[in-house]
Amino acid sequence: MGFFLWPLMMFLWIFFIILILWLILYPKDKDEDLLKILKEKYVKGEISKKEYEEKKKELEKNN
Repeated sequence: MGFFLWPLMMFLWIFFIILILWLILYPKDKDEDLLKILKEKYVKGEISKKEYEEKKKELEKNN
């Protein structure tokens, strides 16, 4: 019975290795998310234009 399960185990190992490599090599860009949130707050009127521009410059400076 174990002989017939080795292809499944091999597939699972390959899947997990590819998943780990993908998570390491293609991380989500957090600065873009922060800029998107900042823009949404500006559009909603939660922050002024001056605050928006100051915070945007700060985020771009840290990039």
